[in-house]
Amino acid sequence: MNKKFLAIIPARKGSIRLPNKNNKKIGNFSLVELAIKAAKKSKLIDEIIVSSDDQKVFKTANKFSDIKIIKRPFKLSNSKAKMADVCNHALKKINKKFEYLVLLQPTSPLRNHYHIDKAIKKILKNSAEGLISASRTNIIYKNYYYIKNGFLCKNFNKKSSNTKKIQLNGAIYIIKTKLLTKRKSFFIRGKILPFLMPKKLSLDIDYLTDLNKARKIIKRDKSASNR
Repeated sequence: MNKKFLAIIPARKGSIRLPNKNNKKIGNFSLVELAIKAAKKSKLIDEIIVSSDDQKVFKTANKFSDIKIIKRPFKLSNSKAKMADVCNHALKKINKKFEYLVLLQPTSPLRNHYHIDKAIKKILKNSAEGLISASRTNIIYKNYYYIKNGFLCKNFNKKSSNTKKIQLNGAIYIIKTKLLTKRKSFFIRGKILPFLMPKKLSLDIDYLTDLNKARKIIKRDKSASNR
């Protein structure tokens, strides 16, 4: 396979709603370490980068000899920084050519290497420009998404419709690096495939309640597998 996939794990220090979020643990591993371990188990990712301004995150990443660390500047380390800009900064720093970038946020600890590889295989099979993970939803969001001709579309209409609604879950973003550099966005209408995941695995950690829920799910699943 001549496609080159670069995984970027973004883990900035600041977090208002859940302080020190990326270093919070589920079991024996922090959120950032779970993301690294999932990326490393992937059979299709060629290289892994951790982008951060957090010394604790650097310490965790240094446990793995083949993980490259990119120190994020102050202007890209606040809540207003765009993830596309963070990723483009990392791409410039490594000075290597990759066809695709795979964004793996630590706040999706229920995503694993199986999901990553399945998503990559889908994008290769369809020769697509990009892919974003999502889950079905019955809630009417202001900016919910739907699928049209196999690709993600954004709906700006608040009113309910018969269209099956989906919600981006933040677990996996894949895009051609050239497109990300040019458009500075992970979403381009009519070019991005959906990768549907179960609602249970689509937990995105923003609050302590989310973290505790993830802990319970993982603990329960481990208990079930040991029976």
